Amino acid sequence: YLYYSIVTGEIDKAINVLELWRKTYPLNSFPLGNLADILERTGQFEGSIAAARQFVRLESINAGGYQNLASPLLRSNRYSEMKETCQTAFENNLDGDYFHILLYLNAFIESDSTAMTTHLGWFSGRDDEFTALDLQTGTAAFQGQWRKAQDFSRRAIDLANRRDAGEVTAKYAAEQAVRIAFWGSGTGLPSAENAQLKAVLRTQTNNALKLERNIEVLSRAAPALAAGGQAEEAKSLVKELEIERPKDTLLGELRLPLIRAALCLQNGKAKEAVEELEIAERCEHAAEFYPQDIRGLAYLQLNKLKQAVVEFDKILKHRGESPLSSIYPLAQLGKARAMKDRGANTKSFSSCGTSRTRICRHCWRQKKSMEI
Repeated sequence: YLYYSIVTGEIDKAINVLELWRKTYPLNSFPLGNLADILERTGQFEGSIAAARQFVRLESINAGGYQNLASPLLRSNRYSEMKETCQTAFENNLDGDYFHILLYLNAFIESDSTAMTTHLGWFSGRDDEFTALDLQTGTAAFQGQWRKAQDFSRRAIDLANRRDAGEVTAKYAAEQAVRIAFWGSGTGLPSAENAQLKAVLRTQTNNALKLERNIEVLSRAAPALAAGGQAEEAKSLVKELEIERPKDTLLGELRLPLIRAALCLQNGKAKEAVEELEIAERCEHAAEFYPQDIRGLAYLQLNKLKQAVVEFDKILKHRGESPLSSIYPLAQLGKARAMKDRGANTKSFSSCGTSRTRICRHCWRQKKSMEI
């Protein structure tokens, strides 16, 4: 299991080993906990929930089991069950950072500012206090408060670096690069001719890669560069990833197709972008909405507006999959554009409560405030 999951990244083989382990040793909780985790990482949330519930029945005083259960519940939009799971853990005197991350995300979805403050405060003075700053980075970016998001991002990166959390520091820097790229334009991917954006992206991705050059950072830096129109730099990172992890399932079936699709879209090849993402459908629920967004933008280019609406709805109807993703408000814009072009009626869309025949003013303000 460790060989397939860590060394080669062959997820299906890892799952098969865990299933065999579970059936052979039904009272062993180890395969259940790892099965819950690996199924969640591939977007198979119901299977993850089932495995985590079995783990909790065997290990009722293990914090990891409750965390493994709470996370896919949140990502399945089952918010009340997620909160009940965390509460049960607390009642068993179990605690941990991930509970407070999940509860913060849930509070953000529910616009519960008091609970958000409470869970941010839990990290105060801890070695991983940078986690709270990272959560605030995502929150500010989602709300279109770009300067605020940049400030939180710099502080999170600086604090993680001072705490010698090198991998975390690099991950935060790469994630911010992705936000910059996808928010470079509110009407699709940013122009490849935007010199200022290219300079910012180059600096951000270089900083991330100087800190750490592992698969997680590479697979975040590459789509940021691809979405920003820096094809040669993105292709170079793709080649590096292919050499480093030739059998990696999530890389081959999700991350690399996303990068190639973004490059296709930048080159005006919308049909090819959709084709590149066909293989990603199996795992895309674990991809923070990026495949659905690229596919929706491609359908807009192809004037296939009904299909575009379907893709943006995949984002808008599954908020829990990535509660702080900046793609969510962009999907509201994308759907509004598609509905406007279809000459739809004035029925409200998503949670904006705004006419489908015009772009939501709130989302438009977000878009304008985050332009580079």
